[in-house]
Amino acid sequence: MLALWLRNASKSTIGRRVCLQNLLTGIVGFFSVSRVNAFAKEKQQEASSVQLHMYIQVKTGQDNEFENRYRTVYLPIVQGQKGFRSSRLLRKSDSQDHYEIDLAFDSEALRATWASSQDHDRAWKPMGEVIAKITVQGFDVVA
Repeated sequence: MLALWLRNASKSTIGRRVCLQNLLTGIVGFFSVSRVNAFAKEKQQEASSVQLHMYIQVKTGQDNEFENRYRTVYLPIVQGQKGFRSSRLLRKSDSQDHYEIDLAFDSEALRATWASSQDHDRAWKPMGEVIAKITVQGFDVVA
């Protein structure tokens, strides 16, 4: 059908070239709009998530142990939870004992389910053993 349209659209080489360029522009435009729409939907879903920011001071000399427990115990368990999006461990640049854990879930209900689970207790107990102080702040992602 495309070949018939091209043949009937123009009998000259220049006319066919213009037709093909227009067709290509339309195809590229269609897929660009599709990608933009998919990106917008992804961003909208991100904006409906929740984050928990935990500000942590570890016990003196326990920085390496804390980081190790985060990687080998806490992270593998939390990653398997329903609604889990991400977790990051940050260390304050001018300190060896001040950290932040940023935890993101699809919803507050799913985060609360995780927080009251046996998996949470299993993941958090080893972390708590090396923590001296913790404060927590929750956020709704809005953009």
